[in-house]
Amino acid sequence: MSLLKTMMSPFVLMVEVPVDDPGGGYKSQWVAGASFNAFIRKEDTPEITVGTKTEVKERLVIVVPKGTPLKYHSVVKRVSDEEVYRIISTLQDYQTPAQSSAQIARADCERWELT
Repeated sequence: MSLLKTMMSPFVLMVEVPVDDPGGGYKSQWVAGASFNAFIRKEDTPEITVGTKTEVKERLVIVVPKGTPLKYHSVVKRVSDEEVYRIISTLQDYQTPAQSSAQIARADCERWELT
């Protein structure tokens, strides 16, 4: 088993489902969808300057096997601690070449709260 596979843990893709609201309209409910293995790692956090304010923003990366059906703004939940993340880039931008023995892709993500 490769080191990458040993670092991975179970995740589920969260799917937003509209539910009727008694007051009219609808509200969102999140349900677990497809499961997959992945790992989240923290990248070095550079200082970000916006106008005259400098702040440090956490940068997280999710690493998944190639072919995992994640797209921009997908929401995923780590099964072990139920931490939720939202994908904020695309997997197509960061993939290993076809001839690589490690068939993985990565995307930027952020901590997220289901509402």
